[in-house]
Amino acid sequence: MCAKPAEFEECHIVTSKKLSGFSTLSRSFQFSGEVLRLKNSPSVLIVIVDEDERTSSAMIRFFVERGYENVRLLSGIGLGC
Repeated sequence: MCAKPAEFEECHIVTSKKLSGFSTLSRSFQFSGEVLRLKNSPSVLIVIVDEDERTSSAMIRFFVERGYENVRLLSGIGLGC
């Protein structure tokens, strides 16, 4: 689900940021201040990238259930470098 640091450095969109800490999502999970500031910001689109949607669909649902409307999924084979 999360790109390794070297993969991210080689392949990320220039203005993107790699946010960590999402490997175990539970009801008690708390978003960081940075993620909270992104919530429904008109100038920000949160894009979850995954090759096969095995884990990303749960992550999207997690964001949406917490009121995030500016989150999208980008999936498909070949999204890596």
